Amino acid sequence: MDVTPQQLRGNEVKEAFRGYHRAEVDMLLERAAATIEDLTDQLQRPRALPASLVNRNDAETIQRTLILAQRAADNAMAEAQEQARQLLDESESKAHALVSDAEATAQRIHDDERRAHEAEVAALVARRDRLRGDADALETYASDYRVRVWAAIESDLAKLGVMIEAPSTRPELHDVSSAVPDYSTTSR
Repeated sequence: MDVTPQQLRGNEVKEAFRGYHRAEVDMLLERAAATIEDLTDQLQRPRALPASLVNRNDAETIQRTLILAQRAADNAMAEAQEQARQLLDESESKAHALVSDAEATAQRIHDDERRAHEAEVAALVARRDRLRGDADALETYASDYRVRVWAAIESDLAKLGVMIEAPSTRPELHDVSSAVPDYSTTSR
């Protein structure tokens, strides 16, 4: 609770046995009340501006200083925006360069892999053709050999004068070339 100067002045200190000296207590209370009044007055009075601020020339100086500070702030802001724009442009350029490099690398890898696959397919086709040639040669050889063996058997039988009849009609044979799957169109 705050103490006002009036309360200090109007307060009656009762006397007690072996108490304080009344006159000294009254003087102390009066000084405290006066101090509180002075402090209260200082707080309530508007503070006067220093004389240098009231001067017209100083007001113009302050105004010019504020204008210069505003210009400096505007320049700093414009410079910061320009640096930000340059950083953004550099970043975009680097990003485009990285994307271009990545695309070029991906295209090169794709082309290398495509060529490798084409070479593998070409090697497999060549191997298939060689195997077909070998199979055709073996089939021709077997057919020719069969004909020669058959001719030899018939010649021997004719010399012997024996005629062997087939036990039944010859079974119908299937076309073997259509039953063999074509592996040239399948992928690995």
